[in-house]
Amino acid sequence: MQSSFDQFELDSIYQNQIGFETVEKMLPYLPAMSVSAINIFRFIRHYLVEGGMGATDVPVTEIALHLERAGLPLLIAGQIESLFETQFPAIYCINFNVLEEMELVLIKKHIFEEMLDKIESI
Repeated sequence: MQSSFDQFELDSIYQNQIGFETVEKMLPYLPAMSVSAINIFRFIRHYLVEGGMGATDVPVTEIALHLERAGLPLLIAGQIESLFETQFPAIYCINFNVLEEMELVLIKKHIFEEMLDKIESI
């Protein structure tokens, strides 16, 4: 049986509207934890763009400050900064592209796991 994800070229998935719609169609097939993480990454990207910092590298230690300046309540901004400090210690700064790539990594991880499960079941 062919995987529902075999047809997707993930390296260029965000290059056009069709790619974006493809990602949206994949969300129901992802684990709930991955969908939650993707929603957080999108939430952060939205506030970075709103704050005029879409292309700017934001140090992880300053995420809360920049998100607050963009209009996010300090409590939530602080929780997001803490999340990055604890869950992604190898990342020193974020920007729109880094967050987008993190989203794609989660999707790729799920696809690879699905492929491995299929191979193991043979």
